[in-house]
Amino acid sequence: MNIRRNPLIVKSNRGNFGAIANNGSYFQTSDINYKKSIHYLDDENYTSKILQLKPARYLMKGDKEGHPLQFGFIAQQVEEVFPEFVITTKDNVKMVSYSSFIPIFTKGIQEQQQEIEILQKENTDLKVRMEILEKMVSQK
Repeated sequence: MNIRRNPLIVKSNRGNFGAIANNGSYFQTSDINYKKSIHYLDDENYTSKILQLKPARYLMKGDKEGHPLQFGFIAQQVEEVFPEFVITTKDNVKMVSYSSFIPIFTKGIQEQQQEIEILQKENTDLKVRMEILEKMVSQK
């Protein structure tokens, strides 16, 4: 069955909506026609924030012995770095919006790629300078 056919549509009271496909994939509204006040992530160094996160492996308290470890974050720790990614329920349980990390991690990769390209250019320039110096030394 095509996952784009007959997904379960989930709507919030704020007008946002998403869909859960028959393969378990969750889709969030991302259409520009539903967005306003768009600010691209160019104004901050997200790599330094990503480095503050502490990915963890853990068992939930209700998991039985032998249950596979889960991977994720601890909400209280995430809240220190990205408070907007954490909500607290009326029962005082903290929950993390894992999908909110995708643009942050994407921006972090882009920042790292820029740094790699700068370092590659510096390395190439240094190699050229080294070759010139080696030729000068060998001619003496």
